[in-house]
Amino acid sequence: RGVQKFMEDITIVPTYVRGAFFAGRNENDVINMRIKDPLGNDIKVFEEQVEGLFYFNATEKGEYQFVFDNKNLLNPKRVSFAVHFGEATKTILKQHHVEPLAGQLIQIEVELGDLQVESKFSYKRQEIHYRGLRNTHKHLFLLTVVELSLIHI
Repeated sequence: RGVQKFMEDITIVPTYVRGAFFAGRNENDVINMRIKDPLGNDIKVFEEQVEGLFYFNATEKGEYQFVFDNKNLLNPKRVSFAVHFGEATKTILKQHHVEPLAGQLIQIEVELGDLQVESKFSYKRQEIHYRGLRNTHKHLFLLTVVELSLIHI
């Protein structure tokens, strides 16, 4: 059995904690992971998982533990672990953060629609112009053929 612990001292509450772990690429690379609060209570438990995502609000000051347990000593595991700590009141998006962004996205959608319509009109104008050039070239070619035939007569 191999147990690895990572500890983080949290001094500001509430603190929003989020992270992930990845133990391997196939089903045999399972590992157990527990997150414990300063009182020793399990916050999150992952039993025989290859990967896991977690997030929670740390509401107690103190040392939080991230405990990885490989019960199969004959099969060592390499685990990638990432965790981020931030003040919950400052890092979570609120409605007033999202509303201006939604308004900007609507404005971008309208402007893209206008641009698409303008592009279609431009394409049609260019197509009409090319059609006119083709007709002009056709007439010039016929005129040139007539002139050449008159010169050789």
